[in-house]
Amino acid sequence: MLRVFAAAATAASVVAGPAVPGSGVTSAPGTRIVATGLKDPYELIMGPDGYLWLTEKSGLTVKRIKPDTGLVSTALDLTGQARHTPMSKDGVLGLALHPDFGKGRGTDHVYLSYTYKGRDGNKTKLTRYTWADGKLTGAHDILTELPSSIDQNTTHGSIPLGCGISRSGSTKGARTANGRCRWCCPGLAVPLTGRRRSGRWSTSARCCGHF
Repeated sequence: MLRVFAAAATAASVVAGPAVPGSGVTSAPGTRIVATGLKDPYELIMGPDGYLWLTEKSGLTVKRIKPDTGLVSTALDLTGQARHTPMSKDGVLGLALHPDFGKGRGTDHVYLSYTYKGRDGNKTKLTRYTWADGKLTGAHDILTELPSSIDQNTTHGSIPLGCGISRSGSTKGARTANGRCRWCCPGLAVPLTGRRRSGRWSTSARCCGHF
């Protein structure tokens, strides 16, 4: 069973298996240090490619970790685009892989939510990337100008289970909002707030394109 535990204020380790001697980081009995020096891991999922996909909230990156060797590679560096407030809960947040990722169907997409500089302060956006040649490229904004907070981003920072997107995080607010974006982006479910007017949901977010 995989888990993430804090090793220092700004670093963390991924563990799974017996301990590695001389690693400098203690692990629970029956576990093994896979990777260290990670900066505020926020989302951790196992991809169908056999790699762990991980977002670094304050490191502003998406990392891939090979569990058997501990090799860490950077799939995406959002330095200069994403924003993180020290000692806060904003930054590079939720991540989800397309259900057909790795199946050779031209849908090797990765969905990412992160904090950025919006029209009137920090906001959260949902962006789709394409995995190719060892990197995430072809950024396509799906939703922008979502609310952001330095205290709580669980609703807008997570990408919940919805039509066509795999699960990445779960909050009550996200679950109750699952169907709302379908009025704007059919096939995509993301957490939003707003009221239904004339058969459509009116929200503070701006839809930039379909999933």
